[in-house]
Amino acid sequence: MSYGKSSIFLMMILSVPLKTTSKSCKRIFTDVMDNGDIYEAEYEGLYSVSEERFITEKEAESGEFRDIKKLKEKNYFFKMSKYQKDLIEHIESNPNFIQPEHRKNEILGFLRQPLNDLCISRPKSRLSWGIELPFDSDYVTYVWFDALINYITAVGFKRKIKINLILGGLCLTI
Repeated sequence: MSYGKSSIFLMMILSVPLKTTSKSCKRIFTDVMDNGDIYEAEYEGLYSVSEERFITEKEAESGEFRDIKKLKEKNYFFKMSKYQKDLIEHIESNPNFIQPEHRKNEILGFLRQPLNDLCISRPKSRLSWGIELPFDSDYVTYVWFDALINYITAVGFKRKIKINLILGGLCLTI
């Protein structure tokens, strides 16, 4: 794909309305849940009210976060750990998958550590803004997970279009 065609394609993608409330996005959430990749669990940890996220002990000790409280609540989690081995194998078998090389090494280093599952929700009782989970109206999705689903929906996922054919030689950065 030439640069000219790439830029035309990017303009087309950017003109696609990206709505995390779309039926396509909701369907992906439901499919991921039905596939067993999302589960509900209780989580206890330090929570930075100002940052609206859980933080580690090390981050709390750094002094960079304010209004920290210990919080215990139920949330939904994505089974990231389930895909750890596959991600490492994919990156290692496709040397140009992540560029530049030092970023690839950084990501592989991260993936070789114990990988925690990703908390993808917040209870509406604590966080009123956000996209309601299609399978539990008492929760909203946490911002990063719905954004990733939105990106893959915009390029044709679940519309019987192969993403690699659409992207061709383009570099997609998420």
